[in-house]
Amino acid sequence: MHRDDYYDANTEKKGIMEIIFAKNRNAPTGTVELGFIKPYQKFFDPMTLTKG
Repeated sequence: MHRDDYYDANTEKKGIMEIIFAKNRNAPTGTVELGFIKPYQKFFDPMTLTKG
């Protein structure tokens, strides 16, 4: 897991956490971005905010 705003206060990705799948047996690897609400330690799909 990686939160860019934890390391860089001036980032454009505030409130976004990246889940990095580097090893995964019998499944693809990659990165998934999730929204993160720090006070509640809650994850959400950031695409739900952009839907009208």
